[in-house]
This record gives sequence, C-alpha cells and structure tokens, in this order.
Amino acid sequence: DSEASVMGSPSGDPITLASLSVPLYVFYELSILVGYLILRRRSGQPPLRRRFRRSQDLDESQDEAQRVSQDEAAGVADPGS
Repeated sequence: DSEASVMGSPSGDPITLASLSVPLYVFYELSILVGYLILRRRSGQPPLRRRFRRSQDLDESQDEAQRVSQDEAAGVADPGS
C-alpha cells in the first residue's frame, strides 16, 4: 500500500519537476486566455481577431457623429426625421 503511494508521488529531481511544471504552466496560461475570451463574449465585445476591424468601425462612427453635429450646427435637417 505504501509502495503505491511512493510510486505515485513525484521525486525532487529537476527532470521530474520540469516535466510536471511545464504542462501545469501551459494549462494555467490557457485557462487565463479562455477566461478572457468568455468574458469578452459575455460582455458583447468582439473577439480578439475582430479588434482592429472594430476600431476602424468606431472611427467611422465617430466621423459620422461629427458630420451630423456639423450639419446640425449649420441648420441642415436630419433626413431620418
């Protein structure tokens, strides 16, 4: 019974410690990435690959807002109203 527990526990040599710590670190980093992506999806923000395209869309919408405010200042009626 005690022999099975000794065989199941890691020893303290560097090779064994590295073989256990590297996969644990990789899984740790992956869990952070997955959590980040889940939070972005739940908050309605676009995923990472669309980030730059989304920033361009935001620039276009800001340009549109400036154009509308300039039209309002000039007294041009909104075509939608």
